[in-house]
Amino acid sequence: MDDPAEAQQARSSVEADRARRDAEQRAADAEAAKQRAEQQVQQAEERAQEAENAVNDPVYWGGWGYGVTYWPRRPS
Repeated sequence: MDDPAEAQQARSSVEADRARRDAEQRAADAEAAKQRAEQQVQQAEERAQEAENAVNDPVYWGGWGYGVTYWPRRPS
């Protein structure tokens, strides 16, 4: 590698490989963050559904010993 052009080409190749690996790593990190966010959304939706179901459960109406405050309507 006595030729300066060859040395420059080798440096450019190494820099291009490093840039490609960095871009791939950033893409993988972004994909992982997206999956974590989707999982958090799904868990939040499940908790909201559970909370909604708990509110409509007659056991929780009035607590223990108070009895049912009112009977639920029949679904139409």
